[in-house]
Amino acid sequence: MDIRKFWGKKSKNKDSNYHPLIFHSIDVGNIALMLWQNVFSDRYRARIAKKLGINEDKLGCWVAFWASLHDLGKVSPTFQRMDERKKCELKKCGYDFPLLSVGKRHEVLTEYILTSEVLTGRHNALLEVLSKILGAHHGIYHSQGDKRDINCRHLGNNEGWKCSRKEFYNMLLNLFKPPDISNIQEPLNPGDIVFLTGLVTVADWIASNEDYFPFTSEEKDVNEYFKESQETAEDALTKSGWLPRYKLKNKPESFQGIFDFKVPRDLQKGIINIFNDNGLPDFLLLEWPTGEGKTEASFWATANWLVENTQQGLYVALPTRATSDQMWKRTGKFLKKLFPDMNIKVGLIHGLSQLVMEESKNINFVDEGDEVINTLCDIESWFYSKKKALLQQFGVGTIDQALFGVLQVKHFYLRLFGLAGKTVILDEVHAYDTYTTDLMVRLIEWLSALDTRVILLSATLPSDKRKELICAYAGREIDIDNIPYPASIALYGDEIKKISKKVSKQNQYKLGIDWIKGPNPDLSKFINQELKEGGCAVVILNSIKRAQETYKQLKGNLQDGIEVQLLHSRFPYEDRKNIEDGLLRKYGPPNEEQERPQKSVLVSTQVVEQSMDLDFDVMISDIAPIDLLLQRAGRLHRHDRGERKHDRKLWIIEPEIVDGIPKVEQNAYVYRENKYIVLKTWRILKERENKNNISIPDDIPSLINSVYCNNIDIDDELKESYKMMLKNKKEDEQQSLNFKIPPPYKPSNYILNINNYYCDDDPTIHKTLKAATRKGDNTIQIICLRSEVDEEKKLYDEIMNNHNPSEKLPERIVKKLLKRTCSVSSGDLILRILREWSFRESPLRKTGVIRYHIPLLFEKGINENFSGYRLLLNDDLGLLLETEGDSDDE
Repeated sequence: MDIRKFWGKKSKNKDSNYHPLIFHSIDVGNIALMLWQNVFSDRYRARIAKKLGINEDKLGCWVAFWASLHDLGKVSPTFQRMDERKKCELKKCGYDFPLLSVGKRHEVLTEYILTSEVLTGRHNALLEVLSKILGAHHGIYHSQGDKRDINCRHLGNNEGWKCSRKEFYNMLLNLFKPPDISNIQEPLNPGDIVFLTGLVTVADWIASNEDYFPFTSEEKDVNEYFKESQETAEDALTKSGWLPRYKLKNKPESFQGIFDFKVPRDLQKGIINIFNDNGLPDFLLLEWPTGEGKTEASFWATANWLVENTQQGLYVALPTRATSDQMWKRTGKFLKKLFPDMNIKVGLIHGLSQLVMEESKNINFVDEGDEVINTLCDIESWFYSKKKALLQQFGVGTIDQALFGVLQVKHFYLRLFGLAGKTVILDEVHAYDTYTTDLMVRLIEWLSALDTRVILLSATLPSDKRKELICAYAGREIDIDNIPYPASIALYGDEIKKISKKVSKQNQYKLGIDWIKGPNPDLSKFINQELKEGGCAVVILNSIKRAQETYKQLKGNLQDGIEVQLLHSRFPYEDRKNIEDGLLRKYGPPNEEQERPQKSVLVSTQVVEQSMDLDFDVMISDIAPIDLLLQRAGRLHRHDRGERKHDRKLWIIEPEIVDGIPKVEQNAYVYRENKYIVLKTWRILKERENKNNISIPDDIPSLINSVYCNNIDIDDELKESYKMMLKNKKEDEQQSLNFKIPPPYKPSNYILNINNYYCDDDPTIHKTLKAATRKGDNTIQIICLRSEVDEEKKLYDEIMNNHNPSEKLPERIVKKLLKRTCSVSSGDLILRILREWSFRESPLRKTGVIRYHIPLLFEKGINENFSGYRLLLNDDLGLLLETEGDSDDE
């Protein structure tokens, strides 16, 4: 029987057009070989080659051969019967097709066939692992139960099937000529398993694209096709964006040459000295105040790691979409400096990244005088999928994209594969709660196992959290006590280097703390008085509802001439983008085009504390954990504007005091599970009232550790909230334990035998069964369309009445809908939506990126689709939720 008769791929456009299985397998092997040779760093290839004791070049042939075997299970009646015409052809050639009551997927058959049939008598631990890697190329590692009951009904009764599978194996063996590994007894470690699984999956995806590998007649000679496929593979990697890979040949001549600084700051000098005196570290933690140049220092480290192909790319992970958008532009400028003559491309990775990149097409990412480069945004569509986005050589996005790599979800290994051997910068690592921090620790463990260099950036960290993060990368306990603040910490294998320098003079200052009687004060009188002589104020509140109510109060009571504006996360994307752009023009870094108002106030939620480089004269804030209060205060007198009319003071809205204890849950509901931390913050700041000022940065370590680490003498006032915090922390750790993959230091069978794979994006799934990167209620994306705007009304009619829901929406419509999208996290509303809206019948159900979005039409700003709720859409206030029980707590 001619092995070319077995089909592997069928054209989506022509039912009669097939790609022979042997040809598809050759394509996958050649793609895997090209990826191995051209994409991964010399350091990474050498690491795996050394472990297996195989020459690097020969190891490439070994990788290619095993990748080519991924679809061996398709040489079976189970798969070949899926096309009636090919089934009839094979029947005429003597192949039987037994009746099946329960089928088996072809990748499960591949795993079974390799261990039970093709490699009989050559079993060792390595071959067992390889078979499981190939069996996982559609997203999950299969259990023994998945292979249970495989029999001749799945594999065929007559000997022809078995002989064909043997011939298929031997043909690929002769084509790729891999080295013999049958004597290697040591199994691959979990990091190598994840890497190779990702490599096989990516090679299969690329080779399955008919645009890259046109279907070929089965009449084609196999050896001739093999040579053609080798040439096509390189072209496919170029078209898909995998090639070329940007490699830095020489170390940057100077720090100033990359960042246009006249003189590096002390933090940056320290990092330069670490690299010059000790070589390249494996890990860096930079704990310095805002404005000291942590980002530039981390970029300098990245540039050194990119030299001579030591590391193969970069991913910068941040807490929010807004911070990611800004960092994406900074990263693009940095990389363009490193590769001035290359068409550099940097991916932006989050749910709305395509919109941001499209809007930024005309940004100049090079110096004045050079030609404008627009291609930073021109990422090939191959990388648009959320599962593929991290595979780009250079990327910036939310930390969530990376955290999915350590959750038990389909294709988790693909995200880890995308980060393997790169430099990963985790910014604002202090910003996460216990649940997300626990996932971040697991991510750092895996990044270490995957030879990924990690840089952690933070303005403030409790000492125990700092130690936990460093030890996660080191894989052992490290003594890092008594480290002064600020500090730079570098790991060199078993050795740790610590450098502490003084912060720049502009970041040494006294921060005043004062209180406004709450919990719901009339701020208009206070602001009128404070801005009597001019100035820009910000009011930072802990919930959208409080922010909206405060904005309405101020809008009607501020003196003439005082502008007031509102910012929170519940504006449609395009509206929020316009607001943020306007705020940067008003309150951003000083420049010739700045439009800073004479008198103004911004009312905002927490989005302002991390997302934007803004600068205010006066700041009022709800009570919050101490580190977040200090983070907010970093937006106070942030830039040099000469002499100011206002002292550098943080005004805190005091909660209601009952029996000597503040009711922090009233205006700090968002921190309800951290009530103890908020109470301790209040207590410690109150104890300092007579001291008047906080010395920045000298007082930061003692303040942070007093709140987070000193839990020895807890009085009755704090005891109940402390017990509740411990209970919540234990629940968070247990929840993350349920969802996260095993650590890489466990034996390989732990990662190969994950019992449950959870959903990661379906809002209808209960949160106990949904692997999430953040703790909290589900989030629903609402598309807010207005009846009075003709284009939006037509858009609503088109998708709800004229669109075939079994088909994808055109990209132009998807982009318009995304621009009108905003997130809602109110638990009660989401429960109501899930009861009354059917995602299975949604007109968007076939359009992947918005399949769980809900299009709503607002008539004169009102939508009453869901019983018990009125949704109000207002240009100034954003989306408001009115309920019968008034339970909007976002």
